[in-house]
Amino acid sequence: MPVPVRQAPSGTWLVDEPAVQPSGRVVAYCRVSSAEQKADLDRQVARVVQGATGLGLLVAEVVTEVGSGLNGRRRKLHRVLSDPKAAVIVVEHRGRLAAPAMRGIMTAPPGEVQDTSP
Repeated sequence: MPVPVRQAPSGTWLVDEPAVQPSGRVVAYCRVSSAEQKADLDRQVARVVQGATGLGLLVAEVVTEVGSGLNGRRRKLHRVLSDPKAAVIVVEHRGRLAAPAMRGIMTAPPGEVQDTSP
């Protein structure tokens, strides 16, 4: 067969859809609010990269930042958002990327995003 298949114990053939890689770089963005949380940042990076890998995404860059989510002064995030080659930005949860005070972030149309948050 031209696609991966497997047979279930019941005899049913299951077709495994090949993972579609995004046409651009995958960036993991991790942020904590203060320098005292540096150890938390390291653990967050590990979880985000592991989660992306579990989704079949190959992380090309990890961007870490220390700073409040309540203001827009996050230079590294702004760089990633303005990078036309960054096709996917992986975060642990939405609050790491866009706190309520962040304005002007465009979201992808429904169906183009896989939201794995609880």
